Amino acid sequence: NLNGDTVDLDYDICYPLEFWIANDTYRIKMGDILVAMSGATVGKIGRYTYNQPALLNQRVGLIRIYDNQVFPNYVYHYVKSSLFLKQIQKRPVNFFLNGC
Repeated sequence: NLNGDTVDLDYDICYPLEFWIANDTYRIKMGDILVAMSGATVGKIGRYTYNQPALLNQRVGLIRIYDNQVFPNYVYHYVKSSLFLKQIQKRPVNFFLNGC
């Protein structure tokens, strides 16, 4: 659940370890930035701050920084800006799904 600046975990939904192992491409890591991409919460942003296993839900975008020369806080504050929100809201969902 994207809640304000962070992500809240829903402890009611749990899967066996085999599910975690089989879905490694959907794993969320500490520091990842998540973006709601559909519904009434389009553009809602949260940062994953936990050090425990979690998987990405459908219609949620993932921003992960791989380059150590990029400042994670800068990227996070940019995606929290109204400029970024306006860009998301005017693009069709399939634009983001295609990796653009």
